[in-house]
Amino acid sequence: MCIMPADSPASFESLCESLCARFAPRLRAFAQDDSAMVTIDWVALTAAILLVGMSTIYALFNLGVSPTVAGINTNLMTAAAVNVGPTPVLNTN
Repeated sequence: MCIMPADSPASFESLCESLCARFAPRLRAFAQDDSAMVTIDWVALTAAILLVGMSTIYALFNLGVSPTVAGINTNLMTAAAVNVGPTPVLNTN
């Protein structure tokens, strides 16, 4: 059964009836088909795996690598300052 406005013309009524008759069996078949559920399961599983992986990478690089890189940078800057000596002053006269 098709729901339509009370003041609709007859052509609209026939169009609505034909669309309902054509798509109702397809809609019932889609609702009863379970093959789409497998796709949804795989999409959810893939999203969960990606979330765990991205969280792990964030934790490693944010907490573990950044302080190490900062320490290496500090050591390199200190070694460069010790090995080079004082910064030369340019004579502008």
